[in-house]
Amino acid sequence: MVAGMRTGLRARGEHRGVRWSVIITALFLVGGACVAAYLLWNGEGVRRIYVSLPVYGPMGRDMQTTHMRDAVRMALAERDSKVDGVTIKPVFVDDSTQKLGEFSVAATARNARRAAEDGKAIGYIGDFNSGATAISISILSAAGIPQISPASTAVGLTSKGRDRGSADPTEPNTYYLHDRTFVRVAPNDQVQADALTALMIRDHCTHLAIINDGGYYGVRLAREMRRSAKIGGLTVAFNATIGTRADTLPGKAASRGSDCFLYSGALNDRTVDLYTQVGKALAPDAKLYAPDGLAAMDFTANLDADIAKRVKLLQPGRERKGLGARFIHGFRRTHDGADPEPYAVYAYESMLLMLDAIDRAGAGAGARAGIVNALFDTSRRRSAIGTYSINEDGDTSKRNYDVYSIRSGDLTHLRTITTSP
Repeated sequence: MVAGMRTGLRARGEHRGVRWSVIITALFLVGGACVAAYLLWNGEGVRRIYVSLPVYGPMGRDMQTTHMRDAVRMALAERDSKVDGVTIKPVFVDDSTQKLGEFSVAATARNARRAAEDGKAIGYIGDFNSGATAISISILSAAGIPQISPASTAVGLTSKGRDRGSADPTEPNTYYLHDRTFVRVAPNDQVQADALTALMIRDHCTHLAIINDGGYYGVRLAREMRRSAKIGGLTVAFNATIGTRADTLPGKAASRGSDCFLYSGALNDRTVDLYTQVGKALAPDAKLYAPDGLAAMDFTANLDADIAKRVKLLQPGRERKGLGARFIHGFRRTHDGADPEPYAVYAYESMLLMLDAIDRAGAGAGARAGIVNALFDTSRRRSAIGTYSINEDGDTSKRNYDVYSIRSGDLTHLRTITTSP
């Protein structure tokens, strides 16, 4: 995902905060007592997996991540919360603040340090937002803690990406002062950008307008999108960061002859209005696209019906039969028939993958290094999100994104786009 930070100056300030937090917290760990806690492993008993997700979003409590936590509990219940005779206890922590309505640098670092200092911690599920993951990776890798993100899609978290792609020059090395311990189960934003470009070309778009939110995820996805559009022969007619004059951008996008539009960023309190204003400014037949960062009811249910019917939204692909259908049915049974929010299945699979890696590592849910090795050795794993492997960078082999329309606030699956490596 996902996802990014506040728009405008606040976003750019938090972006700098990400960089300094990585340095400061990593140094803290190298010299801190938490390194000693790494050694406390022998014996039976309880081992803990931390789950770091934002409780609050721009609309208040975040239903997306509420469902993700419920899905993590489902995965644990299926294994009776035990691996190799050891009880696995989830520790749910919040990386957001109600005031910000999204993750904060301080809360994210605090969560990661808490796990790093816990001698019984053997895993970490999170973070949801790419910007938050950029903070937690260095802290957790210094402590050797296996980490799986269900939704962080920024390319630079794991690799340099293709030439002149979205990663900063220092990425990903800036996050890893020690051995890599991070993997993710959602395809990265190079895959998403290629899928978006393929969809736009299929829809006969010729001139694309991109507005990003100024955050970690949004800026990088916009970069990747420009690169992908160039490769695909799609003209980027307008490209801007939303900044503090968002009201002027729709008219500027229209003046460049844009016949399609992509907002590159996470959901915030201006996103719905931006789509409304852009939809009105562009021609009535102009097409609107939304990335995975907007795959939440807080976005889809608040769009005007006339705007919503013009939007196509992408979400990492999932299995629609078999294990995927079983997850949906199981979730409905415990939620009065309600369908899960889109990223719930990725949280579910993240916990199941972690438990599987612990099992494969053996030694009574033993040392963290063995679990990390097992994660990176994941091959042809069948799951509710499809069959996938994890490569040496920690990326999934999955290269498919699902395309949805929005009707009455709900997502309707249209097709699946699979991109080439």
